[in-house]
Amino acid sequence: MQAQHAAIIQNKRSLMRAALISPLVVPFAFSLTYSTTVTFIEGASIEGFLGMFSIFLFFGLLLTYCVTFALVLPMAILLKKKNALSAIPICLWCTLIGPVALYMYTSLLGGGLEPTPAATKLVLPMLFGLVSGVSFCVISGIRLYPRSSGLKS
Repeated sequence: MQAQHAAIIQNKRSLMRAALISPLVVPFAFSLTYSTTVTFIEGASIEGFLGMFSIFLFFGLLLTYCVTFALVLPMAILLKKKNALSAIPICLWCTLIGPVALYMYTSLLGGGLEPTPAATKLVLPMLFGLVSGVSFCVISGIRLYPRSSGLKS
């Protein structure tokens, strides 16, 4: 009974719900920011903006959902089974996944990064990963620190 109670208090809402909603955050924000910037700098039309936004959003969502269901959700489930689910390891995990996901994303769109990117080029994808991890934790109600099994709620 105590193990079941400890598993319940690790997150307040469904991990599946977080896996379905959180992948929308980064691709939407990135697509909107990038498309808006290019539109204003290059003076593209509204049709150009919508086309660019749609393409980036589509591929961004496709990749982000794959990463979330292949890497983030299984990690959250593993941590929950070990009674160690908290925001810190999930956010660190997502931060580490960010550069790999961006590399896959640019490859999917036909571009590419250098084989060994400079440290400054890793900051933005790591930030994307962190934002994705934070949104996953907020949506699922994961605590910042794991609660020890001896504490009562």
